[in-house]
Amino acid sequence: MHRRSANIHEQCSSQHVLPRRQETAAHPVCFFHSISRGNNAMADARVRPSKTEQFAGLTLSACLGLSLLIPFIPGTAFAQQPYSSSPSHNVQERSMNISMIADDKVVTFHLEDSATTRDFVAMLPLELTLEDYAATEKIGTLARKLDVSGAAAGSTPVEGDIAYYAPWGNLAIYHKGFEYSPGLVRLGRIESGMETIRKPGAVAVRFEVAKD
Repeated sequence: MHRRSANIHEQCSSQHVLPRRQETAAHPVCFFHSISRGNNAMADARVRPSKTEQFAGLTLSACLGLSLLIPFIPGTAFAQQPYSSSPSHNVQERSMNISMIADDKVVTFHLEDSATTRDFVAMLPLELTLEDYAATEKIGTLARKLDVSGAAAGSTPVEGDIAYYAPWGNLAIYHKGFEYSPGLVRLGRIESGMETIRKPGAVAVRFEVAKD
């Protein structure tokens, strides 16, 4: 047995001088030994990546790391901007002032920007007769309904408010505060001339856009 193994080993050692076909046919043990070595080489190739694969992996890792850092690098196109709750400087508030002329008195109102106030201003100049109501306000009925799109469901008026009461279609100017009223749309506030609103009795007035 030892001699036979030695002979086989000598034959395997000298296999490079024999033709491949003869080697396979004459020495089956050497053939399987070669296959085993080939399989081991293939296994090593699968386990150990080539230099090209290693370089590609490093490049991909670097790109992924850079993409995660870009949002935090100042001056880049994707740098995150600090959050600001203040309105944009490009958006201008379109509020305005109007005047109410009663006899020789002038009452000035500052109106907020809304669909309802814009619709009301579109009716100016406007003449109305204001009457006292509930000892808290003066009211006057408008010729048509105003646009209330986007308006709140109601509001709680305070002294000096000018508002539109949608259910009745009338303008209301408050010289006293009142409870929450559904359908009441706030238009703005009195800037000056509150004493005219407090004066009891009906009064003929004219509303117009305030002159600069």
